[in-house]
Amino acid sequence: MVSGNRNISTSEATLLSRSGTLARTETTAFQNDTTRRLQLKSVLFQQKLDWYTAKMAIKTSIPPAVLVCAIQSDSWINHFKTNAYLAPIISSCVLPALPRAMLIKHNARLTFAIVLAYCWALLAGWCGVQARQHTTNNVNDLNAYNSSAEAVVAIFLIFFIWSSCTLKSAFPDWGLQCTIAGILAVAVLPGIARAPNTKQVIDQTNIILEAFLVGQAVGLVNALILFPQSCRDVLKKDMGACLDGLAGVTRTQRKCMQAILSRTITGTREMNGNPCANQLEIALQHFVSEVSKTRQSSEYAAREISWGVFDHSQLEDISSLLLDLIPPASGLISVADMLQLSTAAGYNLSNDACGINRPSETDNDSSYDDDWQHLESAMHQHSQKMTEAILEGIEHAKVRLELIKGRSLFSRSRVRKVDVEHRAVAVNPGEAGFLESYRDVFEKGRVLDEESEAISNKKLLDCYIQHRPQVGNLSEYTSEMHSNTLRYFLFLHSQTLLSSLGKELLNLLTFVDDCYSRPKRLLIPPFLHPNYWVKRFVHLGGIQQEGTSQDAEKQTNVELGPAFYSPKNPDHLPPSNLVETIGDYIRKIPSIFRSDHAAFGLRVVCAIMTIDTGFFGHYLPYCFPWLALLDHPPFFY
Repeated sequence: MVSGNRNISTSEATLLSRSGTLARTETTAFQNDTTRRLQLKSVLFQQKLDWYTAKMAIKTSIPPAVLVCAIQSDSWINHFKTNAYLAPIISSCVLPALPRAMLIKHNARLTFAIVLAYCWALLAGWCGVQARQHTTNNVNDLNAYNSSAEAVVAIFLIFFIWSSCTLKSAFPDWGLQCTIAGILAVAVLPGIARAPNTKQVIDQTNIILEAFLVGQAVGLVNALILFPQSCRDVLKKDMGACLDGLAGVTRTQRKCMQAILSRTITGTREMNGNPCANQLEIALQHFVSEVSKTRQSSEYAAREISWGVFDHSQLEDISSLLLDLIPPASGLISVADMLQLSTAAGYNLSNDACGINRPSETDNDSSYDDDWQHLESAMHQHSQKMTEAILEGIEHAKVRLELIKGRSLFSRSRVRKVDVEHRAVAVNPGEAGFLESYRDVFEKGRVLDEESEAISNKKLLDCYIQHRPQVGNLSEYTSEMHSNTLRYFLFLHSQTLLSSLGKELLNLLTFVDDCYSRPKRLLIPPFLHPNYWVKRFVHLGGIQQEGTSQDAEKQTNVELGPAFYSPKNPDHLPPSNLVETIGDYIRKIPSIFRSDHAAFGLRVVCAIMTIDTGFFGHYLPYCFPWLALLDHPPFFY
């Protein structure tokens, strides 16, 4: 009985443990499901609708959908036959998401590539017809299979594929255009290789060309009409992002200087662990990338016909002014790195010298420390003022760029005059007279007290030199004095860089204010003016020689011997006439065939020929069954 009770109690305990385990498992599963649901809800609530992506998706999907519906009609099928599918494919290669100037440039290149491939196909078809006629004795056999014509057209096809792949590798910007040209060649050449005469070659080539051009035209019209984009708007966005990047660099540099002044360095020489240095470097890289994007956008914006203020010369000035901001901004990160290293080195040396008695410490040392602390705080305050002024200047430029959009078409902006009495009052960014207050920050400063009178930068520098850390006797020169001296020069250099950055930004602000005061006008790209083409193509060499002769008269004349005028090896001299220019281009042809890009095209051609040979050997018995009756069939049979 005891053993039986023990068995019953054991089974009950097992059941209870299993039920508890199941209950815990269900509770854990329920908690996991609840957590997943909450995570899914939070992710869904954080999602925002990207209208730009939605518009571009609609814009890109309309032309292929319209053409797919159009090719179902009988008239389209009767005209294009089996080549109708090419139109929807080409309509999606228009790249409708590009801005207007980039879109037109891309499609001009695409049209040029298509026309070039069309001309090559006509040449290949004509050569194939000539080979067919010269290898056929009977006129009735012209429609039969002719291996000579097939071989000639295949050579043209292989050479064109090699050329397109080589150009695609050498010029990545032409990659899509070269691909489309190769598609046209592949679609045209196999068909015209079986054409018995030139008329059929032209007809078959024209049908495929029309399919390509119809698809491109439909896609281009859709891209220009539906949700159009202007490179001017892209330029304004890039300029705003560039100014935001400069503001990010300035704010991050201010954080670094505050951390250095408060001596929050870890005391190590490794800079990878310091977040301030990493953030400043990241902000600088972002600013430099935004400047490069702005320069590229300005080149395309100058090619558009628009109604605005900035013409092509002013856009070039803006690009150069933004580029001038990079050197002083790049110097700030170097100064911050050196300041942090000097602070870390000073901490390490001071910690090492804690247990050493310094007999040279007197009351003069305490006064020396007080003077240096006052000077360091004064320099830091002046740097903070310059930083705040730079940030306000950035906001002023952004406000001016936004106000340009809101002006009426024919109104000239009215700039409110600011009296001299009111210049002392703080002027907000975007108001008239802001440049005066901005200029005063970088032309004047205060010595060691906010209540003192503002003085010029030259007198301020003299004051900094007078209150600089004193070296004294070299035998009493401690590690802390060395660190303070190094910090003094680095703080001074940081102020110099901030002043340089502020002055470069002042040039940009002056230019933006000048453009803001002008009325809008019709801006025509320079290449639409006749003078542009006259200067580009009708710029005779005599005019250049006259200009060079006038410049040469101002310089010292140097007599050269007869060996210079009749050299034995003229490769180092530039071409002087048309024949030598043509000779230079002819000498460059072998280098093209030896390049890596040509090797890439050759590898593509060899891969295509290998695949074609394999398919030819696989399907040959079905096309020519009489080969099996031969005593010695071919090796590929």
